[in-house]
This record gives sequence, structure tokens and C-alpha cells, in this order.
Amino acid sequence: MWSVDYRCTVARLALALVVAAVFAGQAGAAHLTNPESVLFHKGKIYVSEIGAFGATDGRIVIVNKAGTVVKTLVKTGDAQDPKGMAVVGKKLWVTDVFRLRSFDLASGTPGATVRLPRAQFANDLVADKKGNLWASDTRGNALYRVTKKRAVKRFGLPAKFAAPNGVAVHPRTKELWFVTAAGARKSEVVRRTAKGKYKLVKANKSFAGLDGLVFVGKNAVFTDFMTGALWRLAPGGTLKRRATLNGSPADLTYAPSFKRLLIPLLDGGHLLVRKP
Repeated sequence: MWSVDYRCTVARLALALVVAAVFAGQAGAAHLTNPESVLFHKGKIYVSEIGAFGATDGRIVIVNKAGTVVKTLVKTGDAQDPKGMAVVGKKLWVTDVFRLRSFDLASGTPGATVRLPRAQFANDLVADKKGNLWASDTRGNALYRVTKKRAVKRFGLPAKFAAPNGVAVHPRTKELWFVTAAGARKSEVVRRTAKGKYKLVKANKSFAGLDGLVFVGKNAVFTDFMTGALWRLAPGGTLKRRATLNGSPADLTYAPSFKRLLIPLLDGGHLLVRKP
């Protein structure tokens, strides 16, 4: 998602939108309060709810395929504004303002907290094959790597790749990919090479505020918070708009067991389930 300033602007524009289950395959997880991120892990669907921005009222719930909350894993008050999520071992890690927090995957019991030095808006999160956690700092224009031993390293980004948002690991190259909320060329898709260089993957004048990023097979799929667009990028560079969604689509995931995208609608308070 975007920072609070950006989100508030979009929220005002979104007041006139009525979010209804009008798309094929949509599940209405009604009454989710600012659902920002969705994670599919071993058959379970985890949703982070920010609640009111800046208040310590976030929580993480488990929902079924119909979008109905079946369990509150992390209760209200144990997180401030939870966003991106990743699993390492038996721990669920989540970004929360300027830190990472861990919770027991079964019970939701709070565990370790790792502060991200100089972070301003810790946003999305992914784990690589080594168990390292990679977090984006949208306002601080940086990426963070946190090892299994909780060693933290900050990587400041070139100015042209400003405001990193959604992060994902490429399934073949294992490179870290991310989308930006804004930059010198507006929003774009970027990859970080094994040598730590940053390369433009895709820019398009239709990108306004890219948010979530996930790989579905060889394709990169990502959302645009500002326009509601759902994009699919093929390995050869072919870009296709798959849909335009109301309700501010945020940090999506893919459920391979039933071959569907799971997309949180931040302002809509719903979970969208649809084909890639």
C-alpha cells in the first residue's frame, strides 16, 4: 500500500465508490477494517487488517475461501498497523510501521520484534530461499534484509526507483523484484540483481501507484492502488490489464491449490478471489 498521505487522498476519491461482489469469483469478506495484505500458506489464508491508521488496533485473521473470518490469529492491540506478511519456519512475520514483528503461526503468541533503523513506513515483506526477510520502506526509499540471526541491513535505493512497495522473489532467478508507488518514471517494476544492482523491468504510462506483487508461474502479477488495475507481465515483457477493481486493491497473493489470486480491497473492506 501507499503511505498515509497518499492513502488518505485516494480514500477521499473512493468515497463515491460502492464495492459490491460484481466480479466473477469474488468473495465478500465484509467488515474487514483496512485489509492490506493477504498471505496463502499451507492451505490457510491470512489477512492483515490495519484498522485505524496510527492506532494500535491492527490484527491478523484467518479467512476461508468464501472470505469469512474463521479465526483471529493476532488479536487487536498486539500490532499497530500490520501490513506485509511472510512465514519462516513456524513464525509469521509482519511489517508494522518501522519494525518487523513475529507471531507463533499456530497460536498467534507474540515473539521477537526487529527494529528497522531509519525506517519510516515498513510496507511489504517476503522471505527468500535462505530464510532472509526482505521488507520495503515506501517513505524511506529503501529495502531491508533481516537474516535468520536477525542481523539487519538497509539498502538505500537510487532516487529514480522511489517508494518501493510490493516485493516478491522471482521463482527462477531468485532475484528480488519490487514495484514502486512513484518514481522518476512514475510507478515501475524493478529487479535487484545478485550483485545488488537495480534494473528496470517495466515502466508504463498507465502505472500510477503500484502496490502488491506476486509471481504466478513465470508471470508477474501486480495491483495498482491508484487506478484499481490488475496487471499481468509475461517473461517476454508483454503487459496485459486483467481487470479494473474498485476498493483500492493492495498486497495480493496466489493460492496454487485452487489456482486463484487473493486480493485485499483496502478501502472496500473485502477480499477478492479471482483467476490470474
